[in-house]
Amino acid sequence: MNRKKIGVALGGGAARGLAHIGVLQVLLENKIPIDYMSGCSAGAIIGALYCTGSDMYLLEKVLSNMNERSILDFTIPKKGFIKGEKAEGIIKILTKNKSFEQCAIPFAVVACDLVSAKCITISQGQLHSAIRASISIPGVFEPVEWGEMLLVDGGVTNRVPIDAVRSMGANYTIAVDVAYRGWQREKPKNIVDILVQSFEMSNWETVQRLLIDSDVLLEPDVVDFNLTSLAQTAQCIKKGREATEAVIDKIKADLELD
Repeated sequence: MNRKKIGVALGGGAARGLAHIGVLQVLLENKIPIDYMSGCSAGAIIGALYCTGSDMYLLEKVLSNMNERSILDFTIPKKGFIKGEKAEGIIKILTKNKSFEQCAIPFAVVACDLVSAKCITISQGQLHSAIRASISIPGVFEPVEWGEMLLVDGGVTNRVPIDAVRSMGANYTIAVDVAYRGWQREKPKNIVDILVQSFEMSNWETVQRLLIDSDVLLEPDVVDFNLTSLAQTAQCIKKGREATEAVIDKIKADLELD
């Protein structure tokens, strides 16, 4: 009997996306085969690292020793407060300057085109360029010109790109949502906080369909983690592990794996 084709869709959520590392660690430990992967924003970064062969345990150590100042390059705002060149440079190094075509697992990222108001799936070309587009929270990061398009964070319309892995051939999807889910939050302290929190609220209503579209929806308990800080990397990854361990028996049963 042919086994199901498994797709993993990793959602956006800024620093809370570190929980994706814990999810992937547990899937690896339980020998869950991944046939396709998609990512949005933070999920695009972690997904690309996984698909280009990064060690998920070493990655935890590397990110635990980084801080946001090494990633963010603030600028006088014209189209965004952060140029994004630092972030793209680090992503280029971590993904070994590979293209989508060089990924060990078929991979795609999503971004939104401000011109056509459509969600765009990117699965060709250099990974770092596409990921730079996918992480471009409107107003925070400068958008990315992509041909005739002007691309921003895919989370505007599609923060957990389940449809991307389904279109690639997956018939069993594991979705991971690490973004805002209606909880009470602290007052924003600056304009970047205001933009990020407003952005999260804007796509909250579209998330309800995730329960319908996915076979397994993981929602790590990341409510207490700062969106823009890497200070709690290990704790955030642990939350991803815990959420996955809670449903791993279901996943194995669904897939008829020992």
